[in-house]
Amino acid sequence: DATMIKNETLDNLVKLAGIKVDIDKLSKLAMDGKISLRDTLKFRVSYLKGKSTQLIKRVIKKIRFNEGSKVLVKTLNKNGYHTSLVTGGFQPISTYVGKFLGFKKVISNRFVIKNNKFTGEYIPITGKQNSKLVYLNEICKQKKLNKYIDAICVGDGANDLGMLQNSGLGIGYYPHSIVKKAVDNNIQFTDHIERYSKALTSDEFKKHGPILGEVRKKLIEFINQLLDKALVDENGNKQKLSQANQGKLDIVKKDSIQIVKRVFDSA
Repeated sequence: DATMIKNETLDNLVKLAGIKVDIDKLSKLAMDGKISLRDTLKFRVSYLKGKSTQLIKRVIKKIRFNEGSKVLVKTLNKNGYHTSLVTGGFQPISTYVGKFLGFKKVISNRFVIKNNKFTGEYIPITGKQNSKLVYLNEICKQKKLNKYIDAICVGDGANDLGMLQNSGLGIGYYPHSIVKKAVDNNIQFTDHIERYSKALTSDEFKKHGPILGEVRKKLIEFINQLLDKALVDENGNKQKLSQANQGKLDIVKKDSIQIVKRVFDSA
């Protein structure tokens, strides 16, 4: 909600149910970290008690996807990323969004439903705090990935902070103030996502593939030369390192080259 799609779907459900409450204010306070998200979810879901689940279909029909969201997920999948939609939203709305956009996995809350009516209760994605971070840890463990190097996380509110601050790249997307202050990388212009993701699949990008290949080659050569020169003293003599320090230098060189390869090869 508000990241891959423009809507706040739970709020929309409450509004369609005819409940007279300032639901938008509750959501904003939770996303800004000023009140507990879990408490606001509990309150908002409770307003649906006894209402028909047919409201879900009406909310799904009104979903508007953020520009570039489908192209972005398609591009990531094409380049070998494992894409997961981890949301405080609810099935089956979240599964509809995930399937439409092409996410490989969708993790979300679930309404408790009886006789096609909301009971006013729900099953949370996890009983633990920082549930999104919990799933980030689980996914990285399953895929044997280092979250501080291999994971990219995108979110907008207080419940996203744990995963944003514990990933290789945490991105605030139209972030609430609490995220904007805590995360260095923020996107506040939607069309940038569309432009950048389209660039990766465009004919123009493919046409310049050979040039990028040459840039990749030159960068690797530069890394090797730079680290070799670092060992040369002012008289032009190459210094000999201890076995331990030489090992560290080799690791730096290897990791630097791998980063270059990963960036260019994923493109």
